[in-house]
Amino acid sequence: MRRTLAPGSAGWLLLICLSRVGTYMIYIGYAAALPVLQRDWAMSATAAGTISASFQLAYALSLTGCSELADRIGARRVFLASTLASFAGTTAFALLVRGYWSCLLLYTLVALLLGGSYTTGIILIAENTPVARRGRAMGFFLAGHSLGLAVALVVTGLALPVGGYRLAFAVIALGPTVGAVAAAAALRHTPNRVAPRDAERGALRAVLGNRPAVLTIVSYTFHAYELLGMWV
Repeated sequence: MRRTLAPGSAGWLLLICLSRVGTYMIYIGYAAALPVLQRDWAMSATAAGTISASFQLAYALSLTGCSELADRIGARRVFLASTLASFAGTTAFALLVRGYWSCLLLYTLVALLLGGSYTTGIILIAENTPVARRGRAMGFFLAGHSLGLAVALVVTGLALPVGGYRLAFAVIALGPTVGAVAAAAALRHTPNRVAPRDAERGALRAVLGNRPAVLTIVSYTFHAYELLGMWV
C-alpha cells in the first residue's frame, strides 16, 4: 500500500484529485439551491447576492493567506489542515443553516477554510510529480474542481424535490467527508517541504516585480469575473 501511494504515483494523484472533487462540492452548493432558498427564506436578489459576495471575498482572502502560510510551514500541512477543516465547516453548515444570517456567517466560514486546499494542491503536485507527467497531473487536479461542481449540481437537483435544501446540503456535505479521508490517505507518506525564503524581498514585491506573473494575475482576475458572474 505504501508503494502504491508513494508521492507522485498514480494512486497518490488519484486520491489528491478525489479530495478536490469531494471538498469542492460545497463551492456551488449555495448557488445550486438558490431558487429554493430565496423562496423559503423570502430573500431578495440583493440579500442573496451578499451571501455569494461574502463567500467569494472570504475565499480570495483564504487563497492569499494560505498560500503565504504554505511558504512558511509547507504545502502539505496547509493542504491537509484546510481539507479537514473544510469537512468540519461544511458539516456545520449543513446542520445549522436555517436562514439568511446563519447562511451568511457559515458559508463565509466555509470559504475561509476552503482556500487552503487549492494552491497548496498545485504545489504538492509540482513538488512530487516528475516533469514529464506534471502538466497532465495538474490538468487532472484542476478538472477535479469542475467535476466536484457537476456532481454537486446533480445531487442538489435530485435532493431538492425530496427533502428541500436541508437534504441537499446534507448530501453535499458527504463530499468533503470523502475529500478529507482521501487527503489524509494520500499525504500519509508525503514529506512536508518548506522552500527557502528570500529575506531581502517581500512576497508582494517579488510578485509585482515579475511582469509575466502580474499579467497572468490580471488575465485570471477577468476570467474569474466572467465565470463567477454567471453563478449568482
